[in-house]
Amino acid sequence: MEYFTMQGRVNRWGMDRIFNDVRQTLGVEVSRCWKVTTDRSMLLGEEDYIDNEYYVYNRLLFRLLGLWQYQTSFKQFIYVCFINFMITLGLYQQVHSLFMSERKIKTIAKILEITLPTLCFGFCYFNLLSNAEIMKKILFRIKCDWNDLANKPELKILKKYAHLSRICTIIIAIRTELVLPLRIDYFMKNQNHYYLGLFLQYMIISILCMVGVANYSMFVAVTQHAYALFNIIEWRVHERFKKKPKNFYYANNKAELAEEKQWLIDIIKFYNTTVEFVSRIV
Repeated sequence: MEYFTMQGRVNRWGMDRIFNDVRQTLGVEVSRCWKVTTDRSMLLGEEDYIDNEYYVYNRLLFRLLGLWQYQTSFKQFIYVCFINFMITLGLYQQVHSLFMSERKIKTIAKILEITLPTLCFGFCYFNLLSNAEIMKKILFRIKCDWNDLANKPELKILKKYAHLSRICTIIIAIRTELVLPLRIDYFMKNQNHYYLGLFLQYMIISILCMVGVANYSMFVAVTQHAYALFNIIEWRVHERFKKKPKNFYYANNKAELAEEKQWLIDIIKFYNTTVEFVSRIV
């Protein structure tokens, strides 16, 4: 009886020591990915971003909108200004049509079919521009996660959710074509500038569709990545207790204590960085 009492004290002492060491270690721990992004914010290159097949459509859409390339160049600045000008022109056309139209519910509703999506997608683009630094840090964090889990069984969980986000991106891209209908009657009233107006309207709609697809598909991709990280935490805890259901609180030597300590540190660090990742999304 005395032996078991002594053994229990040793085990409790060992676990208390583990938790104290964990607290001390985590107290000074800084997320590597966020730290690198902060310290090297002006040195990140194209290779620092996601380049696997699951995010190829997100990458393409951000390139088309001038939002993917990290280092600002004069050409990129002109390109972004052009997109802003076209969005502003589209907003002006819709607001002007709204004020100049007849005060009838049917007419106003028809104009708002385009005005409201134009406002929504326009603000989406301005939001992406104003929060570009946060977006870059989020993308770099996703890149770090893929690199860290490259040769681990948890990679299957990342691929599962990344595949789902890719499917959602394709569906959003196909369905967005129906969101912004083209008002042909608007051009029939302006015969002198018919082709110019038609060309501008098509260009504005194309840009707004790209903005909408890029914004919402990237939101889905980032959200799915967060789901994957929390599922990885759940999987790691489940696997640990499945392998050692009875021996977790009964480490018999220093090697087992060190192993338990390292496992606790890793799981808590991963959880903290996951919460930090989610906090940057919301």
